[in-house]
Amino acid sequence: MKDRLLSEQPNPMAGCRQMSLPPRCLICLERVHVKDHLPGWLEQSSATIPSDHLRLSERIVRVEEALKNQNLLMEKRFEDMNKRFKHISRQVAHSFGWTIGIMSGLFVALGVLITVYRFLGAAG
Repeated sequence: MKDRLLSEQPNPMAGCRQMSLPPRCLICLERVHVKDHLPGWLEQSSATIPSDHLRLSERIVRVEEALKNQNLLMEKRFEDMNKRFKHISRQVAHSFGWTIGIMSGLFVALGVLITVYRFLGAAG
């Protein structure tokens, strides 16, 4: 369909020789010619756009908006997951600290009991 639309449009450069222009000439051409004629070209092109292309463009816009909203939701969920992981990490570190403290206390108490037992066993 695109090929058909392109083939129906006349080629404005048909019969013209091709030549290379320096960049400053292209900039001048853009400023003078393109900016003056652009509104007219846009009017002509919008008049020839089939309704299928308009519906397709509208659908593309809707899909892009939906993707943007989905991306925002995903970013929010990732932020929430990071907060949850940090919270769990703090809980694990806290409980691990208590576990290490209790185990250290038990080893100290066991060491004291062994020392007292040896002392009492050697004295008796």
